[in-house]
Amino acid sequence: MIPDQKIANMKIHTKRLQLIPCQPSHLRALAHAKAELGKILGIKIAEGWPQFPHAYKPPAADIADTKAYVWGTLLFIDVAAAMLIGSGGFKGGPDPEGSVELGYEIAPEFWNQGYASEAVQGMLRFAFANNNVHHVIAHTLGEENASNKVLRKNGFKFTSESRDPNHGTIWRWQITKSGFSP
Repeated sequence: MIPDQKIANMKIHTKRLQLIPCQPSHLRALAHAKAELGKILGIKIAEGWPQFPHAYKPPAADIADTKAYVWGTLLFIDVAAAMLIGSGGFKGGPDPEGSVELGYEIAPEFWNQGYASEAVQGMLRFAFANNNVHHVIAHTLGEENASNKVLRKNGFKFTSESRDPNHGTIWRWQITKSGFSP
């Protein structure tokens, strides 16, 4: 396992947030109770988080690969409130074409306060600081919604539409390194 200190140094900082890698110990605590995760992190957990609890399953064993943390799930912590308000991250490291995909969720009680845009901006800064990343993609439901607005605000452009058997129409968004303005 990677030493906690090394993982702690992989934080992404924004104006109000720290985005920290979600470790196996965090997932095990969350599987037990949200309060357990709060104890480990030494913070409160927003009532409405997580919106997609099925996405947070403890691994069968501790992950020894740093990439699994860096290009995995991030916990969004509002520093002033000392509260976990959302999460997101990447669906893996850069592919051979230099693409990474990001996603995010914010607890409903923190919607419409700019947290999603701020977290996406931090993740984009992090991704584009890597020489192997040339573009970042995201997918949303195929309808106008808050996620589309967050992506547009951060410079993403709509690139295509597809059908998903479980979710219907899905829109694909992309931003290139040259189109990113930190």
